[in-house]
Amino acid sequence: MAETYFVARDEKQIGPFTDDELLRAIREGRYEADDLLWQDSVGDWRPLGEVGPFKHQFGSAEAVDAKQWAEPPSPPPITEIPPVAPPPAHGGELIRPGDSDSVIAQRRPIVRYAARLIDMGIFIFIAIPIGSALGLGFTSDSFLLVDMLMLALLVPVEALVLAQFGTTPGKAFMRMRVIRDDGQRLDIGTAMSRSAKVWLLGWGLGIPIVSVVTRILAFARLMSEGRTAWDTQCGTRVLHQPVGFVRGVLAVILIFFLIGSSLGGMVEQATRFGS
Repeated sequence: MAETYFVARDEKQIGPFTDDELLRAIREGRYEADDLLWQDSVGDWRPLGEVGPFKHQFGSAEAVDAKQWAEPPSPPPITEIPPVAPPPAHGGELIRPGDSDSVIAQRRPIVRYAARLIDMGIFIFIAIPIGSALGLGFTSDSFLLVDMLMLALLVPVEALVLAQFGTTPGKAFMRMRVIRDDGQRLDIGTAMSRSAKVWLLGWGLGIPIVSVVTRILAFARLMSEGRTAWDTQCGTRVLHQPVGFVRGVLAVILIFFLIGSSLGGMVEQATRFGS
């Protein structure tokens, strides 16, 4: 089977090309050496000017023989997650061949929000019985403070899980993973920084009104630029896979169950310790 190539430019992937088609395009001046190239047998993005036979075509008016300068095939790199192309200097999102052909399709605020609610619901569902067993109580007047405390405590927990598994229970259920821009799993420092920025820039520390404003701003940025502020600042990226109708319905049921159970547990706690 012939090798297939894609070129990345201006946040778009162009192709597929055969080697002869791409060599001709280079001779015509349509591409530059620092444009990114995807080669099926390598499975990664590389500068076009570093890949044979294309590096020999730059600066030459004569047609280069693809077979003469072809690189020996190499196996794809053994990575758990396929690497993604680095983001353009001015922002935006570049997807890999084989992903959806719509960049907008990667901007899935509802899916991301659902994953976050599932994670928060699971954490609170577990934390309330633990607090009760430790003799920690609260009244109905302290619900807001408890909610803010839960969001703060979720930061290190989420970071540890992300660094260890590259995803969280909610993200895994919604078929999402978080990686660095170089395609590798998050280290603990990056994961902690990202979780803290989500808490601050996405949820406004859980402060009423402020939280609403930060979520609206985060939604607007995600839809306009393809990345949230915390992913841009931390050099991270969210990978999505199709969720499907059934999984989406199950996610809604799970969210309502977790929220209802958590609220029920908090009411029981408040009743026990007096309001």
